[in-house]
Amino acid sequence: MSVYNATKAFVISFSEGLRRELKPKGVRVTALCPGPVNTPLLKELFAKDEERARRRLVHVPMGRFGEPEEMASAVLFLALKYTIGLRPTAEVETEGLDINEHGERAYNY
Repeated sequence: MSVYNATKAFVISFSEGLRRELKPKGVRVTALCPGPVNTPLLKELFAKDEERARRRLVHVPMGRFGEPEEMASAVLFLALKYTIGLRPTAEVETEGLDINEHGERAYNY
């Protein structure tokens, strides 16, 4: 699990760095960070143990696994020209410490 968490954190951090670097050139960058998605790998993982799947779903706000088509729809939505004003963010628990858009520490208590 720690490798999974580290790679997701990398994607978020890398995307944020690219966003800041490319924003002056008019390039938008965001990262799609879905919860568990109903892919063949996930189906295989939980096929033998339905109880394990139920325990995982307790932590998923929707109460179900996402579908690949939903992720594709989110990507298409973010690519639309009229979403330029949106600033998608990744919600990450930081125990009150965060970094603001200027790279400074910000405490969010």
